[in-house]
Amino acid sequence: MGVPNLDDLFAQNGPLISLSWSVDAMVDAIDRVNKVEAGEPDKAFAAIGEAVWWTTVVNDTLHQRHEAAYELAMSLTTPPIEDAITGLRSVRHRIGHEVDFFDLVEPAASRPDPGDGRVTAWCWKHIRPPTRRRQVDIQQHHAYEDALAGRNVVEGFTAASLFLRTANENAKGGYQKP
Repeated sequence: MGVPNLDDLFAQNGPLISLSWSVDAMVDAIDRVNKVEAGEPDKAFAAIGEAVWWTTVVNDTLHQRHEAAYELAMSLTTPPIEDAITGLRSVRHRIGHEVDFFDLVEPAASRPDPGDGRVTAWCWKHIRPPTRRRQVDIQQHHAYEDALAGRNVVEGFTAASLFLRTANENAKGGYQKP
């Protein structure tokens, strides 16, 4: 038996390998949010922005390309994660256009224990509705307000990460609807 042709192997498995790399990048980005000192707001906001971007990109890729695996993970996730992910998409769509991170994130403790001086105690702010009045923008804003606003920044990322890693594992396992 000869050595497998790596080009053929990647052609067959490349999309799942690339997706797994993206999931790893998302996990790393979320981990950076956990490690940033609260006294470094520029780094904190950059880390949060990167985590928002990776989370929504991985979510959209899994949902579009591995729908059955995604839906299985969705059915197994409690509490429901859909509003948190939709809320993060609202953040992604609005930052830099309508709001700045200072408008979205409260750089103060969101829990009685202020923690160890890291961003892990920060929370999402309640914000005004989007100026764009498309139905999807309004729905995303409502999801943000319901699932994220007033809550700890890291908790939303952690829940989304667990869900997306589960969906990715389902996809790697080749889950298809029965």
